[in-house]
Amino acid sequence: EGGEWQGELIGVDQSNGAAVIRLLKGTLRETPVCRDCQVQDGAVIVAPAAGGAGGSGFREARVLSVGTGSGLPAEGNWTFRMNLPVPEISQPILTRDHRVLGFVADRDPLGMEMIVYPISSLLASAEKIIASGGDIHAGWLGLYLEDTPRGVLVERLDRDSPAPAAGVRPRALLV
Repeated sequence: EGGEWQGELIGVDQSNGAAVIRLLKGTLRETPVCRDCQVQDGAVIVAPAAGGAGGSGFREARVLSVGTGSGLPAEGNWTFRMNLPVPEISQPILTRDHRVLGFVADRDPLGMEMIVYPISSLLASAEKIIASGGDIHAGWLGLYLEDTPRGVLVERLDRDSPAPAAGVRPRALLV
């Protein structure tokens, strides 16, 4: 609603970027979420849409397919192909009754396919951050991989990552 709030960062889950911030003053309304919602082909979702003259509203779109595709990372997340361009990264995806399903994590250049972090996985991350009192660290090898029928091919790797130190080389086949 355009308000600004003072907060303190508690921690971040490095695997998905979820953050927990403690509000220092004031209160916020509870946001309705849909922890157990599953999205099916043909479902209608709602997303915020910028309106004219500084207004905002919501825009409906139909999910054409749910699953994996176009090489966007999808493990533990939803990949949606939509009939309309989707909102920007970090925007919420809502049910028709405006409960939060998740947030856009990535999208294709045309905006017709997106990766959505389900709210259930983000809330699970938040619970881990609160329980630990700080960041949740994720492992990182610095590999860019491609699935093949024979195994996983190392397409390339980050020079300053742990992968080269472990002896992994570009074009290596992991089986």
